[in-house]
Amino acid sequence: MQVGVSSHRSTQSGLNSEELRTLAHDIRKPLGILGLLAQDLAKNVREDAKSINIASMMVNVANTTIQQLDAVMRSVDEPARADFWFEVAEALRAATVLVRDAHPRKNVRFVGLHRSGKMYGTPDSLVRAVQNLLDNALAASKEGEEVEVTIRRTSRELVISVLDRGCGIPWDSVERVMEPGYTTKRSVGGSGLGLPSAASALARLNGTLELRPRLGGGTRAQISIALPAS
Repeated sequence: MQVGVSSHRSTQSGLNSEELRTLAHDIRKPLGILGLLAQDLAKNVREDAKSINIASMMVNVANTTIQQLDAVMRSVDEPARADFWFEVAEALRAATVLVRDAHPRKNVRFVGLHRSGKMYGTPDSLVRAVQNLLDNALAASKEGEEVEVTIRRTSRELVISVLDRGCGIPWDSVERVMEPGYTTKRSVGGSGLGLPSAASALARLNGTLELRPRLGGGTRAQISIALPAS
């Protein structure tokens, strides 16, 4: 029996800055209200674990999505920052720290981090891309499950893969997940901006993003960044 693997590869962000800014702003405003309501709910819910967990989840969803939207708007509004040599490992660790509070009972494991080396570019772009991919992977994972980040480096390319064992990408959504505003997680607060934002950030590093379902369940999100000849 053959099992097909579909992928979507994005070499350009394909985003209109003004449209992206407007979309992010329109989504952020009601989310801010939702966050305040959720915080108020958390203070007044019955003292039972189920009610507290629901309120906490609402707060985390609202806050995480607002952070994503703020990152999108900053990337559109801020002028391009100067490129310089930076440690890839430090950028990956920074991305992990940024998603930790939203997923306190889930783990990230690095494989090959010591081989990541340095690269030339804007570290914020790599941090933002990996942060979005980690947030998706951790959100799709169950408590206690581990998200794996593998790093492979050659003389020509840096490849960073984020792998989870979540529910995976529906086959009919694979070709649309890069569209701004499209999400398969609308019911749990998905904004549809995380992956387009990641692709946009990677374009600044001459990088690409490829998504595909994993055999056995889950998703592989693979970043490929071309390295200059040494």
